[in-house]
Amino acid sequence: MENKPFLFISYSRKDHKVARDLQQRLEKYPWPKRLVEPQNQPPDPQYVRPVFRDSTDLSASHRSFKEELAEKLRATKYLLVICSRHAAQSPFVKKEIDTFLQANQADTSRILPVYVDEAFQGMHPAIDSILQQRNCPIYKTASSAPDKLANRYCFYHLLEFLLKVDFYLLYNRYLQYKRRKRARRIGAAALSTILLVAALAYGLHNASQLAQFERKTFPYSLVVGYVGNFMQPMMNALTDSCAQQPHLLIFLPNTYDELDHQARLEMYRRYIDTHYNVQQWDKEVLRPKDFQRAISIDRLHLAGTTLPLYIDNANTVSAFKYVVDYKFRESPIPIRQTHDEMVRYYSQEFISSCTDNMANHSHALHFVTDTTACAHVIDSLLTAH
Repeated sequence: MENKPFLFISYSRKDHKVARDLQQRLEKYPWPKRLVEPQNQPPDPQYVRPVFRDSTDLSASHRSFKEELAEKLRATKYLLVICSRHAAQSPFVKKEIDTFLQANQADTSRILPVYVDEAFQGMHPAIDSILQQRNCPIYKTASSAPDKLANRYCFYHLLEFLLKVDFYLLYNRYLQYKRRKRARRIGAAALSTILLVAALAYGLHNASQLAQFERKTFPYSLVVGYVGNFMQPMMNALTDSCAQQPHLLIFLPNTYDELDHQARLEMYRRYIDTHYNVQQWDKEVLRPKDFQRAISIDRLHLAGTTLPLYIDNANTVSAFKYVVDYKFRESPIPIRQTHDEMVRYYSQEFISSCTDNMANHSHALHFVTDTTACAHVIDSLLTAH
């Protein structure tokens, strides 16, 4: 039996690019099973499907396409209306909205208007009333970096409506995915760097100089991406938004086991929760100037102080594991260091390179590799504050 549509897209032919883009994004989005309540889950067990759009989903039957559209509208759970000046003049869009309303006793709670470039009155009486009652996403047709970011927000607000999951939970999930993907990419690039350096060994006479060069090159290769894609824009945004000097506490691994960034974060959080009067942990979403995406950062609120203290777990250093494992597995000569010693060395080189590259914010950056150092930093900041 044919699945009923989860979502029906109503649009003017002049807005087919917007409708096509949203349909493709939805049908490729793997919805988070642990966040979506059973009653809000799409029929497809993995993606937000089926999404009905006439250009891709009308059948080749002998029925009138108007009859089939009406049938799909009566069966669909949600109606997405692409609202534009063209759609406001389209009798087909008006008819589709009216058909959906008739099938749902004029209930507008399952209609989501997405406006093209700007919100406006005069789309349809039911749509106008929705615009007065709740926020409606806006899709930008321009291709500048801010417009692309706006469309990403539009998409996640659309998902929030369909899946009944808070926008920031969905968006932070996306940011975490991007950070993991970047860490894997950096790890792969770092391995390539290691292999390249190893190949150069045949042309170098001083093996100890080569080893020292390699040991510094790998952490530096991670720092370049970390500073440019996260730390510099994030610190600039915090400095602009905070009335007081913000401080960033950065947790780095001190042992091989601490390369599990989630376990490392939980270790430090447990320590801080146990030894300090923590009011709450929360996430802030920053939007740095001249930067293509938003940045999510954890903030630590300590009772009795307004100190702007932020936390980063430096997920990018999880790439250390790939290189440490590779060295111990593939090295043609015995390695004198232990796994833990190699991780400690890489962490110190990472700190040194970050400090050099972030000299303008170095007074606000606090790198720690154990709980004792963490306590020293927090105590010093509270005393100074």
